[in-house]
Amino acid sequence: MAKGLAEAQVDRAKLQAKQDASDIYMAEIQRDIAKVMYPALKDVKIDMPDFYSAGGTGQAAPTSLDVFTTLGAQNMLEKRAEVTAAQ
Repeated sequence: MAKGLAEAQVDRAKLQAKQDASDIYMAEIQRDIAKVMYPALKDVKIDMPDFYSAGGTGQAAPTSLDVFTTLGAQNMLEKRAEVTAAQ
């Protein structure tokens, strides 16, 4: 019985070590992504519109996702216009 319990504790410790290693690996990946993303995004500026209306009656108020999607689309159109003008 003592041998079986000791083997079970060893197996449990091995599984815990694998889990800890996985957490460390994911943290390292997130760190590497942040090292690339943050410098690339340092000059990005998001300007919120002065006024944004959901429209007429009966329409739901816009969500944050709606606002960011609209701003992203406007930014893409502006970038496309800049590229077209440069050509």
